[in-house]
Amino acid sequence: MSQKLILRIDASALKESSCARRFYWNVVSGYRTRLNSNDIEFGSAFHEFVKTMRENPGNYALAIKTAQERYSVPMEFKEKKQYMNATYLTRVCMDFWQNWVEQDMFETVVKDGKPLVELKFSYPYYADDDVEVLLCGTIDDICKHKHGTYALRDYKTTSVYDKTAYLSAYMLSPQLMFYKMIVDYYGRSYPESIFGELSQKNIACMIDGIFLAGAAKPPTFERSEVFVFHKAQMEEFEKLVKQRVLALVAHVKENV
Repeated sequence: MSQKLILRIDASALKESSCARRFYWNVVSGYRTRLNSNDIEFGSAFHEFVKTMRENPGNYALAIKTAQERYSVPMEFKEKKQYMNATYLTRVCMDFWQNWVEQDMFETVVKDGKPLVELKFSYPYYADDDVEVLLCGTIDDICKHKHGTYALRDYKTTSVYDKTAYLSAYMLSPQLMFYKMIVDYYGRSYPESIFGELSQKNIACMIDGIFLAGAAKPPTFERSEVFVFHKAQMEEFEKLVKQRVLALVAHVKENV
């Protein structure tokens, strides 16, 4: 190879890693559709609302404005999700904050005056003369229960019907374990940081689901089980990540 190749692997790519072709598309080729669908952009806009509200408590006008701007990008509207328009976005955001967040026992952690939201990471995982691998992603929120438990929180907007099956599936999904692993890695490297503190506490993980049932019905909100991944689980997961990363590096070097 004439130039070092940098591979950026996130939880979604790792999830697809059992299929070598799809893994290659996602990581090496950056494969994606021409435009995102409106339900994907809806979720991104919702995240912008939550982030802005965390950073600017009580400023609904700014948060709605930020979300609406995020939702104004070009996108493809799915036939069965035409109801996901700008008005519906505002309704969901306001309903979520007033009927869920304001009653929640988990509060976003604030460090040095900044809420720990939308934490982007790019962790150097592997490097040789030809290839460098970075583990990348965004942790939506680091929060703490009023009685002391810390957790990594991820927000999901979805229109699936079976809430229980949807939320429980994240127990086996690599996403939350991937985030937990990253927190532990940073904690080992920077033991005096907030990540060092969190890694010592065996931080929990959870999903806050925003379930959309169309314009005629109000959205509903439900939390997954608060998952605690124990040491043995994380050790097995780290072995899996190492195996998949090394396999991808080998394929790339062989020009497979």
